[in-house]
Amino acid sequence: MEGLTVSAKGHRYESGARKIITCLHCEHDRFEEGRALLNTRGFSFFDLDWLNRGATILTCMQCGLVHWFAHDVRRKGS
Repeated sequence: MEGLTVSAKGHRYESGARKIITCLHCEHDRFEEGRALLNTRGFSFFDLDWLNRGATILTCMQCGLVHWFAHDVRRKGS
């Protein structure tokens, strides 16, 4: 029963190539979105982390695997 509750949470996403994103591990299609910095040694050494590029991360709501995207992803409906 708990699996049904987890499956209903999160959102569906599509890539810039207009493909629906599914989890590489469990093939689930609902994720929670987040952002992360792609740190580099040079910028971090000079305390310029704010100049680093960002990435979109999608965490699978079923198994918890984190997927990283350097390009934007779009949220689909619900």
